[in-house]
Amino acid sequence: MRKPHNPQSRITNVRSFLPRQRFAGEFRPLVAQEAGEFLAHLGRLSPEDRRRRFGNPIRDGAMANFVARIDWSSGLVIGYFEGGYLRGAIQLAAAGEGYEAATAELAIQIESDWQGRGIGSALLRKARAAARKRGVGRLIFFALAENQGVTALLSKFGARFRRVGSDVTGDLPLAVPA
Repeated sequence: MRKPHNPQSRITNVRSFLPRQRFAGEFRPLVAQEAGEFLAHLGRLSPEDRRRRFGNPIRDGAMANFVARIDWSSGLVIGYFEGGYLRGAIQLAAAGEGYEAATAELAIQIESDWQGRGIGSALLRKARAAARKRGVGRLIFFALAENQGVTALLSKFGARFRRVGSDVTGDLPLAVPA
């Protein structure tokens, strides 16, 4: 005899029943004229988050030089805006020498008060979709091995890691539409 359905029974995989998270802000690509917004966002990162993002402590002048060197015509920065401010961003850039053309480098940062809200996962989903549309088949990344937030995020999406001293490098293969 079959047991009747018990609505009080424990659901083991709650995530599969929940709708995608809704956000108060908006996700959208940044344009070159918003380089100042991107720099201001980087400036709001805590010293520890800056170190995790860039691999070492970084001063304001070095961040300004970094933003000034972004190739906005070939790269992509997708941001999460809330309350009129850029609170998180993911950047895709050409991987450079030694990598096949269909490879892009990935970097992500979220301001401290906005971490743990699913913004990183949403940014990564959007960046993967944008990369596929551009014909990118593989994303690579570099991070401090201690940066458990970014390694956990990338692991959820199937990233493969290699530890090199105090750093991890890795890749996230993408299925490119034919």
